[in-house]
Amino acid sequence: MAVFSPHVTYSATESQWRAWRDAYLGGSAVKTRGELYLPRPAGMRRDTQYAAYKTRALWFGATERAVHGLTGTIFRKAPQVEIPSSLAPQLDDVTLTGVPFETFAEELVREIVLMGRFGVLIDFPRPVVTDQGIPVMDPLTRPYWVAYTTEEIVNWRTAQLAGQTVLTLVVLREGIEERQGDFPSPDFFVTKTVTQYRVLRLDEQGQYEVSLWREVPSAIRTTAVPDVILMDQYIPTRAGVPLPTIPFCFFAPFTLETDVEKSLLDALIAANYQYYRHSADYEHGLHLTALPTPYVTGYVDEKTEFLIGSQAAWIIPDAAAKVGMLEFQGQGLQSHERAMATDIQNMATLGSRLLEAPTAVAQTATEVLQRSAGSESPLQALILTASQGLTKLLQWHAWWANLTENLLDPAILVHLNMDLVSSQADPTLVKTLMEAMLSGTISFETWYWNLQRGELTRPEVTVEEEQELLAIREATRAPQMPAEGGGVSPR
Repeated sequence: MAVFSPHVTYSATESQWRAWRDAYLGGSAVKTRGELYLPRPAGMRRDTQYAAYKTRALWFGATERAVHGLTGTIFRKAPQVEIPSSLAPQLDDVTLTGVPFETFAEELVREIVLMGRFGVLIDFPRPVVTDQGIPVMDPLTRPYWVAYTTEEIVNWRTAQLAGQTVLTLVVLREGIEERQGDFPSPDFFVTKTVTQYRVLRLDEQGQYEVSLWREVPSAIRTTAVPDVILMDQYIPTRAGVPLPTIPFCFFAPFTLETDVEKSLLDALIAANYQYYRHSADYEHGLHLTALPTPYVTGYVDEKTEFLIGSQAAWIIPDAAAKVGMLEFQGQGLQSHERAMATDIQNMATLGSRLLEAPTAVAQTATEVLQRSAGSESPLQALILTASQGLTKLLQWHAWWANLTENLLDPAILVHLNMDLVSSQADPTLVKTLMEAMLSGTISFETWYWNLQRGELTRPEVTVEEEQELLAIREATRAPQMPAEGGGVSPR
């Protein structure tokens, strides 16, 4: 098996991951896939017709709004972190690229909500080797975190060791920027991204080992040239002793195990694609029927051009000829309009239910309110799991930084905000708010406030101010395309 061979579950789930990611990225990403998400209608044979059909379709950005709304609901209150005072300064930049702990945690939760899977590697800069071959470590060197999306976690394996399930292999795909040529070559400023595979494994002695494999461009591969080349191999240490575990943590909505789980937004995203298809049919029908079409019967004169306007006169010698306008009355499009409205309602309902715990028995209104604010909702289950994983990452970090001698120090804890729904808000209100946020008529700041207070609007904030706030957020938010490789980090 090649180093880049994917896990069998990866291959089986890859297309689903692509659909979730594209839904989050929006209309441009969705429409690029063409017939994958929008089947070509029967009889539409010309590509130009289908291109126009696809262009007219509207992608409703409910998935993106739901992801940011639900994530923002969690982080409307800062995480509670219990750590040694010596570790606190390092939380200001956990990646060594300027990303603070809370920002990293928010991105982590956002990915879990959308994709149902995320991974984080705790790494440590390697010593600098002197000309005499002596490794020297900067005294200020410390551990750092590297994030990997679900698409970048290519393979994994576990084993039963001493009665416990232990992670023994992780293969990660990374994109490495390489400069083309050296100064003063004309290509000095030109770079290209090459694919690298980072293999984390426990060797035969149970020691953590890292190897880096660079993918060979397909254009120069031959029977004598392999697909990948081993670039480096080393054993990370702490105080000169190899690590007994792979410092990589998997995250999913309900577990920290390696199992692949479904996105919490799977049903909402399916409704989002349904709306897209309904919109395409609706806009196509509107395009064909919106404008009245003149007709003439009983008169044939191919040389006469009939113009429409107050200054154009039609002279028709045949008294039996008839003229009129074909005009669509609109009944045929109403079914599409109803379907699109139903899709929006379904997305709002599915989003709001993530805040509620499931029930199999009838409940009073008070019990429903208590259930909505309880600790068994899907989103709160995700919060508990993410808190456990972030706790483990900080424990590993502190241990590798020699700030504690306990690999899983119980004094280090992370608690993400669990207060999602105010006891004043009933499920109908939650649904209404979710629908308003998904449709873009309120900001998710208002969404948070209403969930907390159980009201419908923020005091002293006008509709115009809400729309301006949404426009500002859209304009300032950087595009979030799926990266080819893992997070940028010092190596």
